[in-house]
Amino acid sequence: MSLSRLGKFNRIMGLDVSSNSYAFSIFENGQLVSWGEIDLTGVDHTQRLIRLRKYLLALRGSWGKFDCVVLEKPIFVNSNLTASLLSQTAGVVKSIMAEDTFFLEVTPNEWYSVIGNKQWTKLQKAEFKREHPDKTESWYKGQFREARKQFTRDWVKSQFDIT
Repeated sequence: MSLSRLGKFNRIMGLDVSSNSYAFSIFENGQLVSWGEIDLTGVDHTQRLIRLRKYLLALRGSWGKFDCVVLEKPIFVNSNLTASLLSQTAGVVKSIMAEDTFFLEVTPNEWYSVIGNKQWTKLQKAEFKREHPDKTESWYKGQFREARKQFTRDWVKSQFDIT
């Protein structure tokens, strides 16, 4: 199932998991009705899973059953460890939200393509590197990733009139 077919569900939770936070959004009948984020800076992975479990139990207690939960698909990009940690996180989500709930796992690029958040071109990357010389490749990669995340944040705020 693609993201474009989510309209058949009445109550949808979107969950975005990163190293430093968990964010959620709840849609009812296509309208964004709630969202939030847990800051996990400085917390080890086991503690993040425990916090996520408590957070999801509270959301389920407040909102009841979700028809669909959308979360990032655990994929290998540069790190087996990261893929493993994301898989563990997906397991916690599914164990709490699984009853009568459809799960849709999407890759980051699937999210990005829906909102028009394209990869930077070679020319854009080269220009950025000229403007910020003498940095490591990992620094540049982090900056490109952060720019795409910021594009997504700005898109969500604009799309749903969030200030």
